[in-house]
Amino acid sequence: MFLVRRRCFRHSQIELFNQNRVKRFIKPAGYLKTREENAICKLIMQFTTGEILGSAGVTLLLIAFLMNLLKHWKQESPSYILLNTFGAGLACASSIVIHFIPFIILEGIWTLVSLIALINYFKKKKM
Repeated sequence: MFLVRRRCFRHSQIELFNQNRVKRFIKPAGYLKTREENAICKLIMQFTTGEILGSAGVTLLLIAFLMNLLKHWKQESPSYILLNTFGAGLACASSIVIHFIPFIILEGIWTLVSLIALINYFKKKKM
C-alpha cells in the first residue's frame, strides 16, 4: 500500500509504506513554484481516504434528504433509494477505513435497509 504526502513550502516528502518499512525521499526546494500552488497542494493532500469516502457518502445522503424535503423525490423513488444506498455504503466504507465501530454498524445497517428497499422497489415494478 502506498501513501503519498507532500510538505508544501520547501520540500516534498513522499513516504512509501511497504511491508512495515518506511522509505523517505526528499525532493529539492522549488518543486512547487508559487504560494498558490503550495496552498492548493496543502488543501488537497490533507484529505485521507476515509475523509474522501465519508465526504462523498454524506454528500449523497444529504442530496437525497434535500430532494425528499423539497418534494422533488418521494421516499419510494429509485433515485432516492439509490442515493441512500450508495451514500450509506460510502459512509460505511469510510468508517471501516478509520476503524470507528459505531458508525460501521449504523451505516452498514442503513446500507442494508436501503438495499432491501431497492430490491422491493424492483420486485413491485416487475409485478
